[in-house]
Amino acid sequence: MGEGSNVVYGIPCLHCIKKYIGQTSQLMKNRITGHKSDTKNYPQRCALATHSNAEDQKMVYDDITILARSNNTEKNTFLEMFDIFKEKNLINKKQSPEILVTSTRM
Repeated sequence: MGEGSNVVYGIPCLHCIKKYIGQTSQLMKNRITGHKSDTKNYPQRCALATHSNAEDQKMVYDDITILARSNNTEKNTFLEMFDIFKEKNLINKKQSPEILVTSTRM
C-alpha cells in the first residue's frame, strides 16, 4: 500500500474489473481504515462502501496505486476528477464535467 498523504489513489476490486479513485490529505493507512469502517458500518456512505456491500464485492487494499501526489488540495481534487473521467471501469459516481472546470482553481 502506498504510504504518505496528499495523494490521489486507486483501489481495485477483487471480484470485478472496476476500481475506486479517491484523494486524501490524510495518511493513506488512516484513509483506508476509514474506507473499511464505512464498508462495515455505513454501507451507503460512499460508492466504495455501496459497491462492496450491495454487489458483495471486496476491495484489494493491499494493491492500492498512487496516481498523483501534491501538497495542493485543489490540485489533488482536479487530478482525482481527471482520473475519474478517463477511467472506464469505475465504482465512483461520476460528476458533471462543469464541476471540474468551475470548482477547481490551479
